[in-house]
Amino acid sequence: MSSTVSIDNHLQKLWELEAVAVLPESLHPHHQICEALYTNITVQDSHGRIIVNFPFKDYPSRLGNSAEVARRRFYAMERRMLKFPELRSQYVSFMQEYQALGHMSMVTNPALHESHYYIHHHCVLKPSSTSIKLRVVFDASCTTTSQLSLNDLLLVGPTVQTDLYLQLLKFRLFQYALTADVTKMYRQVLVDPSFRKYQYISWRDSPDSELQTF
Repeated sequence: MSSTVSIDNHLQKLWELEAVAVLPESLHPHHQICEALYTNITVQDSHGRIIVNFPFKDYPSRLGNSAEVARRRFYAMERRMLKFPELRSQYVSFMQEYQALGHMSMVTNPALHESHYYIHHHCVLKPSSTSIKLRVVFDASCTTTSQLSLNDLLLVGPTVQTDLYLQLLKFRLFQYALTADVTKMYRQVLVDPSFRKYQYISWRDSPDSELQTF
């Protein structure tokens, strides 16, 4: 038995692989709501910085108690860190820089009587990095006593950056290519003060200090 495949089929697959979508895909209803919220609520301050709110898709009052969970997790993380002094030193330095740059501040009276959320944090090591080998990751998917997390109540917006293959195609069009890096890019976006109670964290530099809210 023998069979042959028409060259037309191969050519069709080739053009399908090389095709670039001309019309944008229709947005999911949740994406439309999230984008509308961003358009209507987002503002700029006098310095040009973007100020955003949180796009809640459900009542934030559904969040349960997160302070105790965050406290227990912090103590467990701190005990592990004490076994690795160099790692702990990098972690403390990272958080101290966070505070020195004004990207986090201490909260003297946390609004625990209102809906709020404590974000758990931990470190991620990347020994191959030439700049920062340790980064602190904030986990807003940690559930509260109501079995809901902050991420569970937030809308997810559409992907705004172009697909990778479209970026690669641009290299065919221009003679020169430039790359740039915005220092601590996500921290350049400000959160409206009324929503910062959903970004509480527990932290202290030393086990001898009192655990505080930032």
